[in-house]
Formats: sequence, structure tokens, C-alpha cells
Amino acid sequence: MDKDYIRSCRYPGFVRAEEMRKHRLEALARNIKFHTRLRDGINASSARTIQDNVSIIHVK
Repeated sequence: MDKDYIRSCRYPGFVRAEEMRKHRLEALARNIKFHTRLRDGINASSARTIQDNVSIIHVK
């Protein structure tokens, strides 16, 4: 018999809480990845803008 099935029969609330915790952690990981990519993209964009501005100043 499936171990999860046996656990869910004995401790349905516990297994449900475990699953909810797992889903929350996965959602948190997705949010962290998204915000890290967003931050890195903004930083890269800012660095390019600063580099472009420096190039323009040196050209003049």
C-alpha cells in the first residue's frame, strides 16, 4: 500500500498541513527567483545606462 495513503488515513490533517507547507515553500522559491531576476535585470540596465552616459561624456 502507498505510504502517503496510509499516512493520510491516519493523520489527514497532518498530511494536508505538510502539503500546504510544501506548496507555500515552492511559491516562495518562485517569488525569490522572480525578484532576483528582476533585480539583476534592473542592475544590468542601470550599469548599461551609466556606461552609456560615461561614453557620451568622453566623446564630447
